[in-house]
Amino acid sequence: MKTLKAITLSLVMMFGLSSAAYSIEGLGIGVSGNYSGFYAVGEEIPSNNVGNKDRKEAGAFLETTASVFIEYDAGPVSIGIDYIPGDVSTPENTNVQRDSGSLDTDITNTVQADFTDMISLYAILPIEALGGTYLKAGLREATVETKENLGTGGSYGDVEVQGWTAGIGYQVDGENGLSFRLEATATEWDDVTSTNDADTSTKVKITDMMSASATVSILKTF
Repeated sequence: MKTLKAITLSLVMMFGLSSAAYSIEGLGIGVSGNYSGFYAVGEEIPSNNVGNKDRKEAGAFLETTASVFIEYDAGPVSIGIDYIPGDVSTPENTNVQRDSGSLDTDITNTVQADFTDMISLYAILPIEALGGTYLKAGLREATVETKENLGTGGSYGDVEVQGWTAGIGYQVDGENGLSFRLEATATEWDDVTSTNDADTSTKVKITDMMSASATVSILKTF
């Protein structure tokens, strides 16, 4: 299955990071500042060793990011691609367990994850009856890079995660093709599972993952 990143790369090459792109009427580029909240439930499902139990914990955090986007006004609908060049980093979580082979020894696991290469492919539909108001919907994709130090051994591989996003915004058009936007969006992400490379019966599952963002953007249309 072709990933969103591959589709995005194809579209960018087609629209161009070339001088010819600036001659396409309706093409625009912009930058955004995003203030986002993320929430998920993480569960470690250990191997069937005696005394082990599933470990589940919910967590939330806030993050500020910047993104760049390219957009094409196709008439009633605008199509765009948004990319966050930086990482979105979760807080580090620490889990201390008692070694089943030695009741006097604790084992410490620390886990942290980065969301990298976060890309959105979206469509914008203006609501003409409400002035500059518009609706926005699209598909998002990111790589979840796990960074763990497990006293219990092994590590977890990186996984790709996708989600659907929707929101509402307001645009004010200025002079010389400049536009200013304020929008609010929410994303529901798919559940993902990663397997421990030292024990394939031990897994980490992330569920109920969602995020919401307040965004301010500047767009230059050619």
